Amino acid sequence: MNGKAVAAVVVILVVAAAGSHPKGHSSPAAPVAVIRPPAAPPVIRHHAKPHLTRADKAIAYARAQAGKPYVYGGAGPDSFDCSGLVMMAWQAAGISIPRTSEDQWANLLHVDHLEPGDLIFYAGGDGTVDSPGHVVMYLGGGMVIQAYAPGYPIAVSPLSAMDAGALTGYARPQLGILAWWPGRGSAFGVCARPGRAIGVV
Repeated sequence: MNGKAVAAVVVILVVAAAGSHPKGHSSPAAPVAVIRPPAAPPVIRHHAKPHLTRADKAIAYARAQAGKPYVYGGAGPDSFDCSGLVMMAWQAAGISIPRTSEDQWANLLHVDHLEPGDLIFYAGGDGTVDSPGHVVMYLGGGMVIQAYAPGYPIAVSPLSAMDAGALTGYARPQLGILAWWPGRGSAFGVCARPGRAIGVV
């Protein structure tokens, strides 16, 4: 290529370069990286556990004994009689009550309507209306749990199916006791003496 040809190429390149950016207009700016602050960590919400009342705790204990055998004088952990079951259930809830169904009825505060955890007393097969020989725990929804009699494991059953003699009444342990202190009650329960059933649920 001679000198004239080289000069012509240089001129063409200079003109092309000049025409690519019109006069008065700057070249496009280079893209700018956008720096965003780090995302806030997710909020972890800890849901509070539902508050359990003492009645809830007593019921939970009683339900956990379902299927264990009835044994006269039993107060756990492997077997229970009727009053032993409700005594230990309320003890698990932090409330001490007398040992026998008679002493429980005589010393707990009576109520005229049922709430879960209440005790329901019956004459039973070896008691009377005034000195009940059987006690069950009300669970709510028309159901009770009880240590019924020899040969019957601890079980939940309908209140309407109770067949334990005449109804004595209802008592609510969390309301307190009248005049009972540990050691006053009998050493053994008197729900149903060995060999004496109190009915069939």
